[in-house]
Amino acid sequence: MSVYISNYIKVFLVVFLILTNYFIDDYTYVRLLLNIIIGLYIIFTAFYNSRPISNTISKNKINLSFKNKNANNYFVVLIEMTNMNIYSQFYDLEIPDLILKKIFGCLKKNIGDSKVFKYSENQIAVVIRFNELEILNDKIRYNEQLLWANKLKIMIKKYPILSNTSTDNIKVEMSMGVAANTFLYNMNNMDELVRLAHFTLIEAKKRKVELLIADESIKAIKKDLDEFTHALEAGFKRDEFNPFYQPILEPTNLKVVGLEALVRWQKDSYRIIEASKFKDIATEKELFGKIDTIIIKKTLIMYQYLRTRGIVSDDFFIVVNLSKDTLLNTDFNVFKELLFTYEVESEQVEFDIQIDDKITDIHMHKIRRLKELGFKISLDNLSLNNLNIDLIVKLNIDSIKFNVNFLNNLQHSDKEDSILEMLFNFTKKYKIKTYLKGIENKQDLLYTKKSDVDYLQGYYFTKPLDKENIMNFIKKYEHGIAI
Repeated sequence: MSVYISNYIKVFLVVFLILTNYFIDDYTYVRLLLNIIIGLYIIFTAFYNSRPISNTISKNKINLSFKNKNANNYFVVLIEMTNMNIYSQFYDLEIPDLILKKIFGCLKKNIGDSKVFKYSENQIAVVIRFNELEILNDKIRYNEQLLWANKLKIMIKKYPILSNTSTDNIKVEMSMGVAANTFLYNMNNMDELVRLAHFTLIEAKKRKVELLIADESIKAIKKDLDEFTHALEAGFKRDEFNPFYQPILEPTNLKVVGLEALVRWQKDSYRIIEASKFKDIATEKELFGKIDTIIIKKTLIMYQYLRTRGIVSDDFFIVVNLSKDTLLNTDFNVFKELLFTYEVESEQVEFDIQIDDKITDIHMHKIRRLKELGFKISLDNLSLNNLNIDLIVKLNIDSIKFNVNFLNNLQHSDKEDSILEMLFNFTKKYKIKTYLKGIENKQDLLYTKKSDVDYLQGYYFTKPLDKENIMNFIKKYEHGIAI
């Protein structure tokens, strides 16, 4: 039964259920029986469609299944269906799950039940034994991996996913990462081999190729990243992640009215690493949300210290960068508890979020949730290319940020100038604050006089400072910076 027919039946039965309750007055038992039967059907079909794929297992189950096997004898093909979101958005939410189940069943039938595993919601792992176990020639083994990967690819693309629906033309797009032990780099167990296949899959997507087999260079990169990951994890134990603060100034007298907290990995007093150097790895390892939470906590502690000692005024505010991964995966009750613990009002906290073409309805829902809790939201790095007025209005954004280079690089044609004028008029009308960031010299500062923005930031005033130095900066320029 197709997804659509199943859904139509559910709608019909719900309507029928309502009508029977409305029209059948005298036959209480008949009505009760109908309610029970239809209710059980709806519950059963909901359970059936949401059930996990048979033989689906957690990622570590692959290692358990091959616990006593020699990893040298196997290679792993990790397959990701990359276009499932299209079918969930434009057809039916159940279709991606149905597609994955069909492909999963096809591979189990043709490859073997014990060799095919569910790796994640849109990824399947296939573990294959080399034909010649005694031959350790890397070239021969590479060719065997390539042969099998292409065989799997053809098998998936030719398999009829759905029939008798308007989605007969479904085409599965995929990326594949393949990994095996080689002469120079040996994985100790199947779990490490699967992780290498996953890393190779990520590299395939970065390189925009459908299939990639791990060679010595990929394995060397993976090894370096693993060592870097271990250093990241050690950084949590040593409490090495700290906020460095960049002052936010109002443009009239250049008085500090707020602080933006920026993530720094403080290895020691001489090695301070910017977030851009490790954010991708931390995000891939699902560690950046933990870093964000640490930075928020330490920033609130700092803010409480400044307020209770009268160093800043009551309208002083703080801005914290929030990655999209943290936005999706964090329980905001943690933020509420931190506010309560350190006696900070939510309206004094602004979350800085970068908006790009990958923002989804889920991101928007999360942003609205933060707004409901009283937090302010700013959108960072806006330009004429990614400016979305509709999004700003829908999310009730509190402030938007431009880089001074963006304004300097404009050709200042009549069209561009009119768009900018319209934009700044729009922000004033709807009381949206505007930031101009990246001010690095006096010329940049003079340019801001023409822009009519609310706040300024940049290295011209100071580089980001640790908590001791930022307190000294605030005290020194209590009445503004004379330039």
